[in-house]
Amino acid sequence: MEYPETGGEFDAHRLMQIHLQLQPQPLSTAYKFAMGANFVLLAAGFVLLIVGQEGFLNPPLWMMLVEAGAPWVAVAVALRFPKRCAVLVDLAGTRIPLFGIWFFVALVPVNAFRYASLVRLLPDLELGSVVGAVLFAAVAIARRRAKERGPGLSVILLLLSLLYGCANLSQANCGLDDSPSTVYRTVVSKKSSYRAYSLDLEPWGANRALKSVTTRYKAIVPRETYYAVQEGGTVCVEQREGALGMAWYTARPCL
Repeated sequence: MEYPETGGEFDAHRLMQIHLQLQPQPLSTAYKFAMGANFVLLAAGFVLLIVGQEGFLNPPLWMMLVEAGAPWVAVAVALRFPKRCAVLVDLAGTRIPLFGIWFFVALVPVNAFRYASLVRLLPDLELGSVVGAVLFAAVAIARRRAKERGPGLSVILLLLSLLYGCANLSQANCGLDDSPSTVYRTVVSKKSSYRAYSLDLEPWGANRALKSVTTRYKAIVPRETYYAVQEGGTVCVEQREGALGMAWYTARPCL
């Protein structure tokens, strides 16, 4: 049989193959498992973020390594298998997105070492932004190679990369620090329980810089500490040097 318009042969078998290809294909078990893992990671990030409002124990070293290494593994997988994995989301729905990893590693470290504050935030913001920018550059290369669309998603990835850099850097600075602490007495200038129990402190020791956006002298404290001290009263600050050279501190009632 020939097509009247073109004179070509009619291939019923080929037509049936094209028809089957256009039909929605059932999801494989591996794809379902991967998507489930993505949602578990996403949910875990938000749950730990909420639980962290009341504070939780400092994370062990293995968790810190997972948080720090997971996005780089995701980038490597996306680069190695661009036709099977998407960095954040695949608009065509044919590749496994790795969005759960990005939210987990960006959200979880935010509440790690909940009761620790940096003396000056500027070094953390500067170095954290550099780390985040390097990660985002690797992400951009992976997305370009996979021909992923959606420029708006790049903004989300940039924000998550910068948050990852700052949060993980602060966590490593405190979690890997084994320097001795120096105790100072200072005055509580203000108390606040909005979103978290916090104390505004007056400068202490050698930290005499005026309060600013990057030098706040604010301490997030447990509920017990918050109600044990009063505005205008004294509190003891334990300051350490930091594993990455960024001084950090915690506040507690003086004994």
